[in-house]
Amino acid sequence: MFRIVFFDIDNTLMSHTDYQISDKTIDSLNELKSENIKIVACTGRNEQELNGLGIIGKIDFDAYIFMAGQLVSVNNNIIFKNPFDKLLIEEILTLDNQYKLECLFYTENQLYSDSEIAMEKYYEDNGHFIEFNRNVEEIKNKDCYEMSVFCGETKAKCINKKYFKMIDYLGNCYDIFPSNGGKGKGVKLVLEYFGIDKTEALCFGDSMNDFDMFEEVGFSVAMGNASEQLKNKSDYVTTHVDDNGIYNALIDLGIIKR
Repeated sequence: MFRIVFFDIDNTLMSHTDYQISDKTIDSLNELKSENIKIVACTGRNEQELNGLGIIGKIDFDAYIFMAGQLVSVNNNIIFKNPFDKLLIEEILTLDNQYKLECLFYTENQLYSDSEIAMEKYYEDNGHFIEFNRNVEEIKNKDCYEMSVFCGETKAKCINKKYFKMIDYLGNCYDIFPSNGGKGKGVKLVLEYFGIDKTEALCFGDSMNDFDMFEEVGFSVAMGNASEQLKNKSDYVTTHVDDNGIYNALIDLGIIKR
């Protein structure tokens, strides 16, 4: 019996075809709630992005794991923060000036960038639903939890992986987190908060930033559109996000009724 379900957002809950969550998926999550099964959003995005996408308020999540585990909120109370050390931010800013890493910086509720390439790529992949703060120097005095660089593999090698965890998206975009971070850490903290064992936890995901989340639950579901590496890691592969993958899996696993 599962008592909690963790959901990645992009290409898991929300299709990138129209950047919407299907009615069947919303109904499925509401049915989980009616059965007293907790639902948790586990995303690489921050609060600004989820508000811009209209996700916060549309679904009554019991908890949010933001920025791939770097900030965790339960019932609107932040229970965990894991920002970068300020000296590491200074290092990245220096490297950016030297090598043109084309950076995005994520704070709790704002995205920063002064890179036209990075912002154009972000809008190309996500649509124009937020505005960036271009005053990147402010980052030195802010808590920064995540970075993305759009510089390619060669330039990315200048980033010291001893201090940063990097997830490679096809060699042209890297998501960067504190070395001790990741979605798995956020999942563990939420389970501890609610007093739920990992064997009673289920998760859904599609990409490699979901890999360590899969390791912290009792049963993992990869979307039909997931990477092959994640499918191989999963306990079950459902249909594509555009074919109601979450609904179909919850039905097939006997967790909700048709």
